Amino acid sequence: MSGNVGSRAFQNARLQKKYKKQADVLLPAAVAAYREGRHSEVQALCRQVLNDLPDHFDALHLLGVSELDCGRHNEAAKLLARAVSLDPRSAEAHSNLGLTLFRLRRLDEARKCQERAVALNPNFSTALSNLGNTLMQLGLVEQAIDAHERAIRLKPDYSDAYCNRGMAQLLLDRTEEAAQSFDRALSLQPRHVQATVGKGMVSLSVRHFDAAQSAFDTALAIKPDMAEVLAHRGRLRMQMGQFSPADADFEAALAIDPGLEIALRGKAQNCLLLGKVAQAIVACNKVLAIAPNDPEVRKALGFVSLDGKWVTLEESYRAKGFVKFDGEWMTPAEAQAGQAALTAERAQRDADHRANTAENTAVQEQARAEKAEERARRDKEKADLLNPPLYWGGGWGYGTSSWPTVGTDGFWSDK
Repeated sequence: MSGNVGSRAFQNARLQKKYKKQADVLLPAAVAAYREGRHSEVQALCRQVLNDLPDHFDALHLLGVSELDCGRHNEAAKLLARAVSLDPRSAEAHSNLGLTLFRLRRLDEARKCQERAVALNPNFSTALSNLGNTLMQLGLVEQAIDAHERAIRLKPDYSDAYCNRGMAQLLLDRTEEAAQSFDRALSLQPRHVQATVGKGMVSLSVRHFDAAQSAFDTALAIKPDMAEVLAHRGRLRMQMGQFSPADADFEAALAIDPGLEIALRGKAQNCLLLGKVAQAIVACNKVLAIAPNDPEVRKALGFVSLDGKWVTLEESYRAKGFVKFDGEWMTPAEAQAGQAALTAERAQRDADHRANTAENTAVQEQARAEKAEERARRDKEKADLLNPPLYWGGGWGYGTSSWPTVGTDGFWSDK
């Protein structure tokens, strides 16, 4: 029995040695493929190594970074978390896991990973600038600027850090400083897409629309499928009143990245301006799936903040003891007074109606009486004409041959 166990251990040791030699050949090839952007090849080579050596740190780490670059963030997070567990002192693994969690918007977790990376390697400029981006998203903008400046001091030619600092400065409305940061980044890397976008954002913030349009178009010429740039150009066109082209830009951005928050916000606002309320509500709800407590979107959907929670307007009024009367929310006392006033108004209206009805009836009766009187008078006149009076003396009677005339002395005469 002991001989069999020893034999198996020997065989396993030989296999492990063989697999490690193979990994020593495959991994450099995977790194070369990664540098050339051939991610399918990178991933195939790394998985070949991991098939034989499941706990190979370098293969796990490189595969996780490749998955991250391909936008498969959940898969990247799993791989990089395994890599960190295998080598907890790898600053690079902590930093890359932090970046992955940042893109998944798990910001608190991302911050911990990036702070751990900096603690392991205080001179790690990439980790410092990534930490700055996370702090900015957490609303800690001044701390974010400090992190970027630490990275710049460590690496004065670090164009990404200048660009990231500019984005944070822009959030504080320090537009001149932001423009200088973007200019510095572009002086180091003239085709830096994010810095070009930053210049456009500065121009947009001061309403220099032509300059903003030029910057966004330049960025898209460098990288046509960059969803963020399309979203910023959509914002620009929306501010210029070009709502249909803006809608097209937001749609194009969301086709590339369906969860891009800036595009969803722009889509919601632009749809409201176009009268597409249903589409605006859909976009707002998608923003809330990313940022559940976003105040701007919550208010747009009719929510209000009450004791730290977002509730509907009706819920907030009811919680305050208000009641709805005649389409408006008010205190019970106001509603009671309003009901009393409404009852009195209705009673007065009913009384006025009865008085008007009586007056109209009297006028109609008088008109009918006058009409009857007039009819009777006319009937009498007609009867008088049809039945003239008879004269029985001095030649009057039926069939008179001559009509009596009045004499000069004023008496009737038949002569």
